[in-house]
Amino acid sequence: MISLETYCERVGMSPELVKSKARRMEVAYVRQTYIWYLRQKGLTFAKAGAAVNRDNATAIHSVGLVDYRLCTKEPKTVWLAGLLGIDDSNKLELEKVLYDILFNSHILPYLSKGSQAGMVEDGIKFKHQDKWYKISIAEV
Repeated sequence: MISLETYCERVGMSPELVKSKARRMEVAYVRQTYIWYLRQKGLTFAKAGAAVNRDNATAIHSVGLVDYRLCTKEPKTVWLAGLLGIDDSNKLELEKVLYDILFNSHILPYLSKGSQAGMVEDGIKFKHQDKWYKISIAEV
């Protein structure tokens, strides 16, 4: 299971900000996606919400939003979920979405200025804040 600290490092946001009362969209997306991930790993809504200082009602709402965004292939949510990993049943769908995201340059606005991104044979590789990341279909 990926810790909140590891996930926040991958997306370039502090865990304290994710746990805070901040309601800005970019913070909410990260928070909601992490709650969704914890539910995928079997945590209760209450425990998933508590991991980011939220209650179970907020966790239920977050999971519903992320499920909807993934179904509609909303680029930022797909990218955030890709950093956490998605179960095997979604590999082919995720592969198509990842290629679509890169080729349509949807991933680039979420990276800092001067970041680099490119295709590798089994996913996407990108550089963010002097660190290389890879979203690999094989690892997802």
